[in-house]
Amino acid sequence: HLARRGLTDVLLLERAELTAGSTWHAAGGFHSLNGASSMAALQGYTIGLYDALQAESEEALGLRRTGAIYLAGDEAWAEFFAVEQARALTAGVELRDLTRAELRELAPVVDADRVVRALFD
Repeated sequence: HLARRGLTDVLLLERAELTAGSTWHAAGGFHSLNGASSMAALQGYTIGLYDALQAESEEALGLRRTGAIYLAGDEAWAEFFAVEQARALTAGVELRDLTRAELRELAPVVDADRVVRALFD
């Protein structure tokens, strides 16, 4: 973003090494499920930005999308997921429902019969 604005001298400061500062907990992790619409939109934009950066630079960024599974064990969580799924879709981010068969295939360690709702990010 800074380069697109014409800036050529940029300094990134971190405490010790890359991702050692305030971003350590997010190194390499993307997720779409978020309680705030503005954050869901920002996360959706960021996920898309990696594809654009890779295409623009013609450099492989090493991004490997494995996905994430969110599990609701009761109706309250299932309702929360419905609201969050709608927010994500409004922000252009797909959170899709998993069938029990898909859940069993993706996460065989999960007892799919005890899951009320599962989302895939």
